Amino acid sequence: MMHTKTFRVYKSHDLVAMQIGGAVKNVIAIGAGMSDGLGYGANARTALISRGLAEMIRLGTALGASERGFMGLSG
Repeated sequence: MMHTKTFRVYKSHDLVAMQIGGAVKNVIAIGAGMSDGLGYGANARTALISRGLAEMIRLGTALGASERGFMGLSG
């Protein structure tokens, strides 16, 4: 496949988890950056990321993904 010293490809059969995780993680990252920029602190950023991950899993499982698909490199 396309493996090098600095680049490695992983495969998954859970395409819904990969798509949802890949998209929603960007929204969570933007929110975390905004939280930092507004000076809310580490606790607020951690809560935002934790709740964001929980909501991402809820959305994904409602669309047919497995929870396990979100625990890897999907997002």
